[in-house]
Amino acid sequence: MTNEKNLIPAGRYIGRIIEYAITKREGQTSPELQVQFEFDVPGLGKRKLTSYKYFTDKGRKYALQALAILGLKGNDPSVLVENHFGSGYLDEEGEFEIEVIQESYQGETKNKIGWVNRPGAGGVAKVEGNAAQSLKGQLGDLRGSMVQARKDTNTDDPSDNDPIL
Repeated sequence: MTNEKNLIPAGRYIGRIIEYAITKREGQTSPELQVQFEFDVPGLGKRKLTSYKYFTDKGRKYALQALAILGLKGNDPSVLVENHFGSGYLDEEGEFEIEVIQESYQGETKNKIGWVNRPGAGGVAKVEGNAAQSLKGQLGDLRGSMVQARKDTNTDDPSDNDPIL
């Protein structure tokens, strides 16, 4: 059973790295990246939570992206097998935005880090060239539906001087 008092509320927090390593636990077939963060939780104070990324066929891409975001010096992740916090191989001074989620498994709810990013780095994905033209074509079919949505919500088009009434 989960002890609700120990759960960190799901949400986004700003934290710092306090430990890291690439390791391989007994019984695992692939190495894993472990990065522990410390962050403030309003009303609860400082908390620690570890992010796990796996170097499996499916997870390798995400583990490498996490290392890039976390400021890995150089391009050789294997340096983290023997170099941990204090070595400077990851950004030990920077702040990171972490998403804390709650995950239930076999009746027990635990906290987990969903993703890590630089604060404000989420950004917006942009499309250009032929992909943009194709996407515009798909969305062009929605013009009539957009007009109807404006009527349904009694919302004027800000670029049009004539109200939709």
